[in-house]
Amino acid sequence: MASMSSLLDNIRERGSEIHRDAVAVMADELDSQVPVKTGELRSSQTVKASLSRGSVLASTIEYPSDVASFLEDGTRPHLITGNPLLVFFWPRVGRVVFFRHVNHPGSTKRKGWFSKIMRRPVWTRALKSAQ
Repeated sequence: MASMSSLLDNIRERGSEIHRDAVAVMADELDSQVPVKTGELRSSQTVKASLSRGSVLASTIEYPSDVASFLEDGTRPHLITGNPLLVFFWPRVGRVVFFRHVNHPGSTKRKGWFSKIMRRPVWTRALKSAQ
């Protein structure tokens, strides 16, 4: 019986290695496809350790930055107020300008940007490359 137990332990260990490798590949894939303007969203990625419960392996890849929800849901036009001032380089006038407040035009919804990245073919590639 020791050999059967040893075999099962080896299978679990190898499965865990493949899972960890696939999650790392997936995290890299996500980072390469995340919309980037400031880099805040990409740098907020967290990968939580694999959990093993019997024969189930699970990991979590998150983007906890508020920017993720702004991308998903968009934003309404709103006022941005500086404290004390907002500073911008304004290409149209070719110099740095200062404002107490500006009207932000809002941003477009990108519903499903994350779920599109998480499609099954991407996971399949990640698992194949991890083997």
